[in-house]
Amino acid sequence: MTFKARDMEFGFSALAGVLTICFALFHSVSMLALVHGTMGYTVWLTRILIDSRVIQACKSENVGRTKVYVEVAFSLSAMTMCFSPTLLKFENTASYFLFWGLFMVVSSLLLWLYSYITEYRVRADG
Repeated sequence: MTFKARDMEFGFSALAGVLTICFALFHSVSMLALVHGTMGYTVWLTRILIDSRVIQACKSENVGRTKVYVEVAFSLSAMTMCFSPTLLKFENTASYFLFWGLFMVVSSLLLWLYSYITEYRVRADG
């Protein structure tokens, strides 16, 4: 019996966004610590699922190069998020977490929708 994890990377990515929004809204140190740990957990689950999707989708000679591109994308997104206070001016830190959480949720949903539509077109054509 095999476990089929269809599109779970989009779900965990959206969940990381929801947890980032929660991080902006909570004020208790213990809740912030719990949410922060859970955010990290969901991001790592997303990365693991993306790596497995790359291995599944790519030819063996392209896996390494594709994984490097994924790592570059993660690094660029982290750099963008860290430098965002110099680009975007919000009144408090919570606003940054709220903005990036919303961005993550919307991006995850749009990427899932794009994936679903392209997969549907491939099935319809073939």
